[in-house]
Amino acid sequence: MRFLVISRLKPSATGAEILRLAASHASYLRKLETEGKLERHYLIWAPSTHSRHTYCDVEVYEAESTEEVESLLKKSPIASIVDYEILQVLTRDQRKPRRTQKT
Repeated sequence: MRFLVISRLKPSATGAEILRLAASHASYLRKLETEGKLERHYLIWAPSTHSRHTYCDVEVYEAESTEEVESLLKKSPIASIVDYEILQVLTRDQRKPRRTQKT
């Protein structure tokens, strides 16, 4: 199954902490790609004029279950400074066919 994971920095994360963990996180993502668990990775940087800048990591995982994805995320070097949102992605062949109404 395919899962979309959105990682957002916790407000308590400091710049020094983020920089310290960034390299090891990139290495961890390369490992997951090699293992076939991570399909895509996107880094979204949204500058903000009224507060600190927003960082968001978007990743597409291939896994057997949500629990497997959660396990992979817990092993990530940045797990302590981000909040995760996990969404299952259904491909066209996984969706239930729509029923047509007779009129």
